[in-house]
Amino acid sequence: MSVKWRILPDQPTNSLYKNWIALIPTLVDPVLQYFGQMQGKALENIRPVISACGSLCVLIHHGLFPTAPSQPQMAVSVDLLSFYCTLFEHSCDAINALASALKNYYSWWGYQMTDAQGKVIQDPFRRGPGYAIQWYDILQVEVERQVEMVVQQHFQNSPSLTQCTPLLVQRCPACFAGILHGRSTDEGGDIHVAMDGNFHHCHRCAAGDCPNFYDPTYFLPKSFVDAIGHHIDTQCKRPVKSHVPLVPNEAIDQCKNAYEAADGKKQKAAMDSFDDTGIMALICCHDIPLFFANIDSPGEQQKYSVALLHHFFSFLLPEATVIALYDIGCVLARTLSKYDILPISITSHLRFATTAMHAYGHKWACQLIYNPQICVGLGLSDGEGTERLWSCLVQLIGVEHTSSRQHCLWLIDRQAVAIASEMRIDLGDWIKRRLRRGIKEQGSAAQDALDRCGVPIEELQSEWLQQRHSQLSIRAHAPARLKKELDTVLALQADLDTSDKALQTARTMLEKDMASDDTPEALESLERGHDRLMNKVEALYSSLNVHDRFPELHGINLEFVRILLMARDLKMNVHKHAIASFFEWDKLDRAVGGIQQVLGTKLHQQTCKAISKCQPALMTAIRRFNSYCERLNSLYDTSWGIPLPAPLPTKLAELCSDPGLMEDVWITPSLGEVPRWLDDTSIRDGIRALLKHDRCREEQVQLGVSLSQFHCSNGMPNFIRLQTRWSNCLASSVRFTNKVSKAVAIATTLSGGSPNMMFHWINASTLVVPDSVGSDELPIVDPDHCPQGEMGALELDDNDSTNYGCKVNAMICWNLPDVQPDILDPAKNFARIRPSHDGIPRLLFEPKDIGILSSPTACLNDICINNCAILLWCSQLNTSTTHYWEKDIWLSTKELYLFDSMGDRMPWQSDVKHIIRLIARFIAIARQHGHHVHIDLEGWVARPLNIKCLQNNDFDCGLWILAAIFAVVRGSHITGLHERDMDNLRWLYADYDSCITSSLKLQ
Repeated sequence: MSVKWRILPDQPTNSLYKNWIALIPTLVDPVLQYFGQMQGKALENIRPVISACGSLCVLIHHGLFPTAPSQPQMAVSVDLLSFYCTLFEHSCDAINALASALKNYYSWWGYQMTDAQGKVIQDPFRRGPGYAIQWYDILQVEVERQVEMVVQQHFQNSPSLTQCTPLLVQRCPACFAGILHGRSTDEGGDIHVAMDGNFHHCHRCAAGDCPNFYDPTYFLPKSFVDAIGHHIDTQCKRPVKSHVPLVPNEAIDQCKNAYEAADGKKQKAAMDSFDDTGIMALICCHDIPLFFANIDSPGEQQKYSVALLHHFFSFLLPEATVIALYDIGCVLARTLSKYDILPISITSHLRFATTAMHAYGHKWACQLIYNPQICVGLGLSDGEGTERLWSCLVQLIGVEHTSSRQHCLWLIDRQAVAIASEMRIDLGDWIKRRLRRGIKEQGSAAQDALDRCGVPIEELQSEWLQQRHSQLSIRAHAPARLKKELDTVLALQADLDTSDKALQTARTMLEKDMASDDTPEALESLERGHDRLMNKVEALYSSLNVHDRFPELHGINLEFVRILLMARDLKMNVHKHAIASFFEWDKLDRAVGGIQQVLGTKLHQQTCKAISKCQPALMTAIRRFNSYCERLNSLYDTSWGIPLPAPLPTKLAELCSDPGLMEDVWITPSLGEVPRWLDDTSIRDGIRALLKHDRCREEQVQLGVSLSQFHCSNGMPNFIRLQTRWSNCLASSVRFTNKVSKAVAIATTLSGGSPNMMFHWINASTLVVPDSVGSDELPIVDPDHCPQGEMGALELDDNDSTNYGCKVNAMICWNLPDVQPDILDPAKNFARIRPSHDGIPRLLFEPKDIGILSSPTACLNDICINNCAILLWCSQLNTSTTHYWEKDIWLSTKELYLFDSMGDRMPWQSDVKHIIRLIARFIAIARQHGHHVHIDLEGWVARPLNIKCLQNNDFDCGLWILAAIFAVVRGSHITGLHERDMDNLRWLYADYDSCITSSLKLQ
């Protein structure tokens, strides 16, 4: 009698899990107490006998964890369990290996586990330690949940209205900790995410299920996903909304068919053997996992991607915009535009793009809109970070097949937590790698290509716009609507060509084997019949009246038209077979997320067989297409105005990266001359280099934004040892040092120590600190706790040899003044005038200074800053002739305005002190020259003009200083320029031809 596997848990199993779930909360305090006592200390001796009548908390007190919720017969060391949890993060589930290792280890020392009858237990450490590992991890989750709950209680009274939810900020501070949102999706949006499905993480129905013991933090609830699927089915039955497609429907249909036909990106699982067929992931642009959806239906249905996006938007601010990269993003975008599946509040802030690696599966017209390497604003985001995630999860695939369903979700979710933590630690190095391998290497290669091209940027941009407009038009897709008769005739002619080759091969083989006298006659008869068939096919083609069906081809040589149409259909066939071959190679190399991972013997053989079967036909089609190109070139007349197709490479690696594979063969004459983007190779190369150069510049801006958003977060654990991994050319190390100093001060204060720091924030409204010997400390008042008008006081005492006979006080108030910014467009709003030499010093810009001003990333030196400042002073509100210091009546505001483009408050204490000293010295010098200046040095107030970081790089500091001076000489307090205006401002200063002989007057 055969025994069936138990699919659902029985009553004893349910009771066991209920007891464990009730026990775990009672062990939180004991385990925290144990770790607090043992952290960094030697292990204490455990008592040889522990009473079984006491609470299980006694075991925890002695560093042991029970293997059962009541009356355990075995306990496992907490330190061993902690070590295994750390090992799990890198080796996944290894309970069987641990059980075997423990058995062999104790056997080697002479210990054997026996039952009540004295028989040796074959596997004594699998079930008990397995439960201990599982529920110890649940205990760790409960500890983390309670700690997070305590932390979040501090922020509940003042929820952030400018930041995403703490969950997203915690998962990726570089993406979600920013406070500025609302960037248009046409410019790249605020947030980039990617989605992908993996059909290797299957669960066999025969493995059964266990009671629910863990609430996943990454997986969406099944009820939510099913509700989205039902909503999609309901909406798709309604009439289609009126919408304007971005890409012709013919192209989107072919993209959809290409993915359904190839179907090689995932290995389908039979639903009669598997109840879960895969998982779908949503990740950020730094490859950190955000959410998962469990796939429990055949295929990669749209409900999973829609559910992930809907759930994701519930954690964002209403004004946040998102770019979602998905393999079939073009198809999903069309679906959402046709039906009311997602609310307008989401679709208006959402834009789709396809992944870069599988762009060959999409028509060229689709790529013009959805390819991330072409789309404006996406930088170097390619959407292929999910492959890195699948590579990290690959070791779970075998375990999932034999584990219970809830156990699989627990394994994947906990492994995702470990992967996300590791990726957050690696964020600084990730940005450095992107700067080096992405921006520097790819940007330099693109710039070299632009230099070799020799075509002006403006002309390349114009040609690119013309190409997009032409290839997105409906007219460009006319070949897709050719008659079926023509396709049938061309297919028949291809079959006849194959039979002709077979006849030639048979003749060669028979002649070698010295066949009978009747053999040549039979072969000649077959060849005559083949020739008659070929002539009939030619007549059949002529009967199609191609000129009548394509009147635009009237007057063109019929042979040229015939070959052109055959080349057009053949290239479509090449494109289809090439995509299938690419998918097969992709499955062979990266099917489970790593090029070094093997597929398994059976699947490997099937894939290799599919490749070997398709490759000869593909190579034959490519060679024939290239021969058509040669024939067309020999028959071509330039007066016809039809662009000639270019030959295709015969190597798959080169074919995959060749953009010409995606372009259809033109069968209609172009209006006027053939466009340069279609005919000139240098223009085509220049356009590709221009697009890559633009993406690198966008990526540099996005990396700067990521660094700025990270600074807006509350930091991350272990940042002290990670600060060196974050410093790069886009972020000064001073910013990270300051962040670490604040973290150390907070930790020192909370631990009961006395912080040693230059200054600290206080809650008192006013505080006077006398200047001690050798100390430059100033009190700072936090604006969040300082009422209007209340401020910290600075008492100044000069220690140098000059005594000015006055006691100077200055006070810092962190309330921003109510001022109007100076709005200036440095690219347009200026005019040149001849300089006035009266009282204006001679200015000289050396060639190296001009080079600094002309370089987009060079730091301005003292000559550039000082000379440009003099030009600005001379051009606007020049008060040198008014002798304002001799006037009897002054408007005494007694305010100092501090500007720091980095928004750093640290150096302002000493800056204010030095400024007051400078004013005091000016007064003393004026008195020494007989000018009795009546200036009261009491009651001065120092106010910041900005308290937020304005720049995200480390080379525009001098430009921001000049922009602030610009605003002052124009009668304003602070500049209204943004970081995107710095390039134009640098260009304005770089106009050195007029710097020596003229001054600038900004109107």
